[in-house]
Amino acid sequence: MIKKETTNIVTLSETNTHGIPTTFLSQGICQEKELELIMKEISSRLDFRNMSWELCRNAFESNKTANDDNTIELLALHLTAYLASFGMYRGSTMLLKYCDYKVHIGAVKILLNKTYLPLYGFDPLSANENDLSNFYKLFYKVYDELYDYYKKQADFAIKQIKQWYKAINYTPDTKFPNVTVTLITKIILGVYGCCPAYDKLGVDGIKSLDIPVYERKNSRIYPRIKDLINGVKKNKTVFANVQKIYKQLKSINPLYTSMRALDLILWSIGKGIESYKKLQPNAPHLNRP
Repeated sequence: MIKKETTNIVTLSETNTHGIPTTFLSQGICQEKELELIMKEISSRLDFRNMSWELCRNAFESNKTANDDNTIELLALHLTAYLASFGMYRGSTMLLKYCDYKVHIGAVKILLNKTYLPLYGFDPLSANENDLSNFYKLFYKVYDELYDYYKKQADFAIKQIKQWYKAINYTPDTKFPNVTVTLITKIILGVYGCCPAYDKLGVDGIKSLDIPVYERKNSRIYPRIKDLINGVKKNKTVFANVQKIYKQLKSINPLYTSMRALDLILWSIGKGIESYKKLQPNAPHLNRP
C-alpha cells in the first residue's frame, strides 16, 4: 500500500510579519534539500551553473588593478556570462532586450576603481564597527554609481528603440524594463562577493527571517544591507549555519565569502517557500514592494 504524503495546513496566525509560515521554516524543510544539492554541485567541481560565480569572481579578483582595454573587455564578458547564468538575461530584462556585452564595459571601469578595493571579499559578519561603517559607505557609493550608469544606458537604449519603433510604425505591447535592485546586487555579489543577491528567492529568504528588505530614498530603492547583517548576527541559528557553509565553501575555493554563503542559504530558503506554495495553493502570499 502506497502511503500518501500529507501537507499540514498553515493558518495566518502561524505566519510571521511577512506572511511566511513559521512552523514550516522552523523545521528547516524549506532549505535543507536545496542547500544540500547546491553544496554537492559545488563540491563536484563540474560545470554547473553556480561555477559561473567562481569564474566571474576569480576574473575580477585576479585583475582588480587592471586598467587596459583588453582586460576590461574580458571582464565585461565574464560579467555577462555570470549574469546570464544567474537569470539576468531572460524574459523582458533590459540586458536581454536592448544590450550586448559591451554595455558592461563602463560598469567594469566603475567596479575597478581603486576606491572599492576594500570591498573585495569583505566579511561584514566578522568586521569591527569601524570597518563596517566604511563598508556601508562604499557599498552604497558603488551601488549608486552602478545604478546611475545602468539607468543612463537603459534610458539611451529605450530612446533609440522607441525612435526605431516609430520609424517602422510598430507599437510594442510590453513595458520597457529598467534598472533593478536585483541587477545591482547580483553584480556586487559576482565581483566583490560582499552582499547576497536581492532576487525573488533571496528576498523571500530575508523576509522569512523577519528582516527589513528595502528602503526608498529619492525615488530609488535600496537594499537594507545593514539590517540584514544585524539580523543575521542576532539569529544564532542562521549565523551558525552561514559560518558552517562558509567554512565548507572556503575549503573548496578560497574566493568564497561569507556573503556568498548567506546568498546560498537565503536562496535555498526562498526555493523551499516557492515549493511550499505549490503544495499549498492557499498559502499566504508575500508582500513585496
